[in-house]
Amino acid sequence: MIFIILVSSTNMAAQDLVELFFPNKSTSYMGVTLDNGKTRNGLGVLRLKNNGVYVGYFSHNKFNGKGMQIAPKNKYIENCGEGFIYVGRWLNGEKYGNGRLYNKSGQLIYDGRFESDKPCKLLSSNPDTLRNFSFLEFKNDGESEIYVGEVESNLPNGFGIYYDDECFTIVESKEGNQYGLGLMLIPSVGWSTFKVEDGLYTVLDNSANLSNRQARRKEERRRARQDLLNAFADFANGMAQVASNVQQIQNNGNGGEISTIGSGINSGNTVSTWNSSKTTTGSSEKDTGHNASEVQSKNRDSNTYSSYESQLIKMNTYWESQYNDSQRRSIQQSMKKIRTKWESRGFQMFHSQWEDWDGKKR
Repeated sequence: MIFIILVSSTNMAAQDLVELFFPNKSTSYMGVTLDNGKTRNGLGVLRLKNNGVYVGYFSHNKFNGKGMQIAPKNKYIENCGEGFIYVGRWLNGEKYGNGRLYNKSGQLIYDGRFESDKPCKLLSSNPDTLRNFSFLEFKNDGESEIYVGEVESNLPNGFGIYYDDECFTIVESKEGNQYGLGLMLIPSVGWSTFKVEDGLYTVLDNSANLSNRQARRKEERRRARQDLLNAFADFANGMAQVASNVQQIQNNGNGGEISTIGSGINSGNTVSTWNSSKTTTGSSEKDTGHNASEVQSKNRDSNTYSSYESQLIKMNTYWESQYNDSQRRSIQQSMKKIRTKWESRGFQMFHSQWEDWDGKKR
């Protein structure tokens, strides 16, 4: 592997990174997120409003942890004199803890502590000539790769970015070797977090897995809402049944004593309530036209339908290990049978998209 210094000045570093990471100007962030992309959380790259770049860790949209900020051309890092690049710790969006500042020539001008978003001491007038911030190009087996980051003795040493054929790798290096936690970004595909130790790479998570987890959580929330609605419907139907029978007794002039919800009516009639399995023979619900026994049976089948739906979602989520085409078709036939049975009886039934799933990976 041969390293070649490509650019001795970092004056165009931020602009180059903006163009590399964000060829589409409508995009300003690439990396790990929460809440369906609404919250930056984890390793990522952000194009700043002044056209500078931040590369590093986020926590709930704020810079937190190890990170690197590069100022736009002809500007400097705020509160840092002629500092053009900052590499170090962040806390709630401010530079805090150990960090380093480099000038526009890539020379190290400060290495020490930061507090309240600025260095604790005066910037050095005698920079360390062994450590700098540079562009390097290195070739391996005829292929070129660019490194932008901290360098010592012409080798990647510190925090930086590797770029090769639209693939970005953000990671720390020591004497030219990558180590620790990192992030690989392919703008047209997604991201993957990894850990490298002694030259061995272990994938920790990726955008595809995150999307699947978010889809499962969305389905779980939808089912929970449906269960709550079903429970409320049971309660409302029971209340309607009680009210209907009370009205019937009053209309018939029956002087029997009326009990509260959960008990019968002392008139010789047996009244259905929301938590009772007994029903009044021949009575019907006031609003739906279905008796309580039918409603309870329908709700049991609705739960079975939801259980079938969960099996299909799980089959899709773990497609490689759990997908079974004949089982999928059998489950879908059972779902359709349940749905059409109750629709033919005048009930409204939820029609899941998974009932029509063609078996292809979603």
